Amino acid sequence: ALDPALVREVLRIIKDLADDGMTMMIVTHEMKFAKDVSTRVFYMDQGGIYEEGTPEEIFNDPKKERTREFIKRLKTLSKEIDPAKADYPGLLSDLERFSKESMLDTSTFRKLSLAAEELIMQILVPVLSDSGESGPIRLNIVHSEAEGDIKMDIRYSGKRIDPLETGDELSLAIAKNVLSDIRYEYSEEDHENSVYAAIC
Repeated sequence: ALDPALVREVLRIIKDLADDGMTMMIVTHEMKFAKDVSTRVFYMDQGGIYEEGTPEEIFNDPKKERTREFIKRLKTLSKEIDPAKADYPGLLSDLERFSKESMLDTSTFRKLSLAAEELIMQILVPVLSDSGESGPIRLNIVHSEAEGDIKMDIRYSGKRIDPLETGDELSLAIAKNVLSDIRYEYSEEDHENSVYAAIC
């Protein structure tokens, strides 16, 4: 609750004391400051120490999901879609809520909804329904406020079904227009199909 000039002064004093070798325990949301002056970082969550390590470990390579989300300021949307009862208005509503919570602009929301409509509703739902595969389509979208990017991960189990090869050409063209780095992978061991992409 200090003004910016006092914040800088307090942080300078703490940094000077740390440089002089004083041991201190500081609770802060100033991530850059914590990274610059600390020798050990404790990330507190769920009523205790959730993860601890050196500043490099915590800020550059956190091991636990909640730490990673906090440090990288990640917003996520995870949803399962039953191909037999696919609900596009429900999916669109979830995407709209996610976009508002992530403070995405209208153009980015449109790209996100177009990508989901074309890849999931127009390509995967019909193909999976026709193939008799009954498992859900698992959609995971991650928006990194720190890096400013949005990544989409779509997974479904069963035999190898590559939507980039089997999908409708128009739907693929629309999806590729709003996505970058789109790729498909299949794991023979797990019988897991995965589509990875980023919103342009």
